[in-house]
Amino acid sequence: MAQFVEKAESGEFPPNTCLVVESTSRLTRDVPKEGLRLIIKLFDMGFEVAVCDWGGQILTEQQSMVFMQLSGAFAMANMEVEEK
Repeated sequence: MAQFVEKAESGEFPPNTCLVVESTSRLTRDVPKEGLRLIIKLFDMGFEVAVCDWGGQILTEQQSMVFMQLSGAFAMANMEVEEK
């Protein structure tokens, strides 16, 4: 993900690119606060994010519940890592 963000910051992707991930845990397994920072950064750079585990739903910052949904998903991914 760090390499993707680096490339995104350097402008290697066209506007309105959609990042497709298998699951939210593939975005980050860090604490929810850091996950939200990442998703906000992606949205600020003009990306959309599609999560295959969520039926390929394309997430945008305009959706009213997107940050709550992702916060919960990031918390679960982080708990899984902590347990292991």
